[in-house]
Amino acid sequence: MTAWSGPDAAERQEALRALLARPLLTRTHRPYELALVRRHDTALRTWCETQLGWRLHVDRDHARLYKIPAPGPRHPADAPTGRQAALYCMTLAALDDCDEQTVITELAQRITVSTTAEPAVRTFDATQYRDRADLVAAIRLLCHHRVLTPEERAENASYERDYIAGTGNALYRVHHATARLLLASPTAPSQAPGPDALLDAETPATPETAQHHLRHRLLRRLVDDPALYLDDLTPDEHTYYLQHRRDLITTVENALDTRVETRAEGSAVIDDTLTDLPFPHGSTRPYAALALADALWHEEASHPRRRAIPHTRALELSQTIADHLLHVVKNINNRPVTAATVLDEAQNYLARLRLIDVLPTGIRLLPALARYRSTTAPARLDAEHGLLYGIAPSTAHEDRRDH
Repeated sequence: MTAWSGPDAAERQEALRALLARPLLTRTHRPYELALVRRHDTALRTWCETQLGWRLHVDRDHARLYKIPAPGPRHPADAPTGRQAALYCMTLAALDDCDEQTVITELAQRITVSTTAEPAVRTFDATQYRDRADLVAAIRLLCHHRVLTPEERAENASYERDYIAGTGNALYRVHHATARLLLASPTAPSQAPGPDALLDAETPATPETAQHHLRHRLLRRLVDDPALYLDDLTPDEHTYYLQHRRDLITTVENALDTRVETRAEGSAVIDDTLTDLPFPHGSTRPYAALALADALWHEEASHPRRRAIPHTRALELSQTIADHLLHVVKNINNRPVTAATVLDEAQNYLARLRLIDVLPTGIRLLPALARYRSTTAPARLDAEHGLLYGIAPSTAHEDRRDH
């Protein structure tokens, strides 16, 4: 167990929390957090490498935590499509030859050349709508990661839409130093035979090394996943977790100044700020997800022997939620509020939080969902209740916080 104490403990906890929430900190966008990380560079580097097996790079302008996720269930919404991921890497490589500024059409030309020369990647065709849309999605992700900055922020989204339509262009500033820090996979994309191989690590050489790897994987799940379920673990992970559960949990709680809730089914960090997917939260999607979570829990409670709630029944429950939402907002995630839309948006949100599994036969509830049930069945849904979650009734046609 590693515990921080003394006058530096609180700052180290705050710095580590910042790195886990945002693995790339820059002096331009996160100066306070970067200063904390730089002040405690050695202690943070040692902790991340020892406890998580993650490398931490720190320089004057950046702090980069090279996260490598533990093997386990992933939701499609947690990542771009395979094509977008490939174009993301191709764009990142193309930026090496760009000046301080670039435009979409220049990147498209460079990617066309590189994909034509790479037989394992489908050739990029800028005349195709789908390819242009996927390239813009990759570029937007690079903007989110601070590698690119739109030179004309106010108009940029419009310019990108024009490019997708086949008539426009957009200008970006390139941050080459940030680009060089981005890739975190142990295996370089150009060397990986497929997506699964990106995360391949060296096989442990000794039993002691294997134990360290088990500890790393379990701690990664605790700090980076919404929940750690015993059913998701391999036999070796399951055994190690049961033998060292108290030590693993204490390590996380002391390092992050947080609370880990433990139940028979597994463990999860309970922390409203240490997440990139807040729940509950004051916008329409998480509000609809909360309402659906409650409805699903009570539905299962009334049919305890059913393995999954049929999609048809989930749609009926979503209709009730949609009827109440329409008193408050007209759109959810830029889509008209209907039973189908509510079900799609809410179940995706809950699945990303590892509260449900969406199966071909229906929706299977996971144990952590019980934290969000109401004590009476079912929770009241109306405009006044929506106000509690920041959804203000209005005559506007959308909840603008979902943009």
